[in-house]
Amino acid sequence: MRLKPLREHLVDYYGRRRLRPEVLSRLRSLAAGTGRSAAPDPVRPSLWNRQLPPWVSSRWVLTAGACAFFLTIFFVSSRLDLPHGRDRGASALAQAVAAEIARNHNKRLNVEFRAAAFDALERQMGKLEFSLLEPLRVKQRGLRLIGARYCSIQGQPAAQLRLQDKDGRPCTLYESAAVPALAGVPETQVEVNGVRVELWQESGLLMGLAGPPGDE
Repeated sequence: MRLKPLREHLVDYYGRRRLRPEVLSRLRSLAAGTGRSAAPDPVRPSLWNRQLPPWVSSRWVLTAGACAFFLTIFFVSSRLDLPHGRDRGASALAQAVAAEIARNHNKRLNVEFRAAAFDALERQMGKLEFSLLEPLRVKQRGLRLIGARYCSIQGQPAAQLRLQDKDGRPCTLYESAAVPALAGVPETQVEVNGVRVELWQESGLLMGLAGPPGDE
């Protein structure tokens, strides 16, 4: 007894199948491009057999459906990717700020105002639109204030403060008001052109501390 291949079984099985008359009529009408069946559907007469306007073709319906599908996918994917987009934007902004701080730190510009205390320095820098603050980590590391000058960070007014660590190595502290353009800078630490730059927010100010790499 010869066993039939699976393909022959499938041909025999589906060759004996017959479509219902109303289904066959519907398929014929769709193939002809009419967009509706020739015989009414007894199950869903109000929806399936509703006659479309003459200007609406099946091709137009398919195109509109495809556009709606892809627009939905795009909207959902963009919504899901929104937090990651914000993260990438904040990271890029932090890199730009750190690069600017490192570049100015390496210039070693002379100070315009000399003072050994932050409050004395603030009295001399009256053009600042914010109050200078001695950050907690500057106190903890025992950095000594030498003086400061006016500068900017990403186009925003800032103060560039010259400091020295316990070994006499130069450090530079940058302070600027955390305006909306800078409020998104996250706390981070990066090394740019041999300069370690720490960024953080403190008391409504953006802080940037530049110094030799590898320091704690």
